Amino acid sequence: MVAKPNPLWFTISGLPLHLWNITTFQKLGSILGNLSFIEEETLLRRRMDRARLLVAIIGNCRCPKVVKIKDGSRSFPVQIVKDFFPVDFLDLNFEAPAPKNQLSSDGTESHKSCNSVDKRRKTAS
Repeated sequence: MVAKPNPLWFTISGLPLHLWNITTFQKLGSILGNLSFIEEETLLRRRMDRARLLVAIIGNCRCPKVVKIKDGSRSFPVQIVKDFFPVDFLDLNFEAPAPKNQLSSDGTESHKSCNSVDKRRKTAS
């Protein structure tokens, strides 16, 4: 019998600004399981104090509380907290992350919009 993936939100804090990118989020997601989704506020850099990742976990998740992210010869401790908010996949707009950088004409990263955060806010109100 194959275990079914369990989607969990993780909050990442302490990530240096120069490492705030899709590649770093993919690495963090792969440490925890399989990265499924990156919160819109994280992608659009609306909140730089924390990032939120939705990760598919198989089995019991024993996530590390701190991981070290290497950047050349330096490493930075990054805190990881498992959130306990339910995930409704039917409410997520999956136009968004194929977590690959897309460069706009001006050379900056661009991402398709995802309105799952807005939907959750409306239902919570």
